[in-house]
Amino acid sequence: WYINWANGYSGWSVQDYLINVFTLTVASSNPNSGVYIYVGPNDVNGHADGTTSFTRGFNNQTLITLVAPAAAGANYFVKWTLQGSDYSSSRTISFEMGGNITMTAVFSATPPTTHTLTVASSNPNSGVLVAANQADNNGNYGGYTPFTRVFNQNATVSFIAPATAGGSSFHKWQKDGADLTTATTAYVTMDTDHTITAAYTAPCSYSLSP
Repeated sequence: WYINWANGYSGWSVQDYLINVFTLTVASSNPNSGVYIYVGPNDVNGHADGTTSFTRGFNNQTLITLVAPAAAGANYFVKWTLQGSDYSSSRTISFEMGGNITMTAVFSATPPTTHTLTVASSNPNSGVLVAANQADNNGNYGGYTPFTRVFNQNATVSFIAPATAGGSSFHKWQKDGADLTTATTAYVTMDTDHTITAAYTAPCSYSLSP
């Protein structure tokens, strides 16, 4: 039910419509059960994380985040599949509910190919606290520059620089020495080793002559 409290010429009005609740099935492969998966936010019944396989119910257009562990038993995380098709090699995924879906965390006895991301800063060249939207393969998120993180090949990752650092203002992100974005959030696909640098600029100073 939805009540529209708009007071128009015809007075108060009441509208009703069906709020769709869709089912998210979270599964795993190799092993096919017993894998703990982070789920956020809580579903319509107040449930969140679970151990595969399990289901959760979410309203239409709810933004969901799932996080798979780097390993399950002796096997390594490889990728997520959506309805059986490859979806992402990132352990952390976010998506919007628009129907009943199955997400499967796939593991393998063979270690996946990994790449190293170096997160640096300039002006200042160290000590900048950069946040991360996902954990790396070792369970690490952000940190103080410079630092490194390890991700599966082709994982898409993102890091967030603060607006100011040491009295300087954020200017841009660079990737491997080339300009990437002027937004504080940098997105990188780990197709090889990369270095991203949060570049800052010092405030202008002026002197007045008598």
